[in-house]
Amino acid sequence: MSDLFRKSVLPVYSYGISNREMSLLALLLAKYLHEEIKQLNNPIEFRNNSSSVILQILMELCGKMELQRLQIAEFNQKLNDINYHEQYFNLNPINLFESITGSKTKNINEAMDNAIVIKIFNDSKQFLIHWAIAYAEIIFTKLFKYP
Repeated sequence: MSDLFRKSVLPVYSYGISNREMSLLALLLAKYLHEEIKQLNNPIEFRNNSSSVILQILMELCGKMELQRLQIAEFNQKLNDINYHEQYFNLNPINLFESITGSKTKNINEAMDNAIVIKIFNDSKQFLIHWAIAYAEIIFTKLFKYP
């Protein structure tokens, strides 16, 4: 059962990575467990049954998703904290140039020649890079270790 599940069922449901696939996979697993439990005469038999693998996967799935949700909530709180707010944030050099100098720019190269524009633009990129990596590490770390 374990190989069948790992090699065919999990790939069909994209290993439960997105919310949709995870929900569909959980429904399938719950239905399978329901049918297995209905056929049991002795509850102890369930531990020796291949269905215990599915139960382990469901328990792991719920635990990891909750941990991930808590980590994301912690990052959201940090982003809302005043210590993490940037004084300026803008990724449009032309708009930056016009707001700093009060005059229109001929092209993006002229805007990027301004030291203040470059600093704000680069700080904005670094801010995005920092938080994108932080969130990606939570979201894309290996969530599941299938038995």
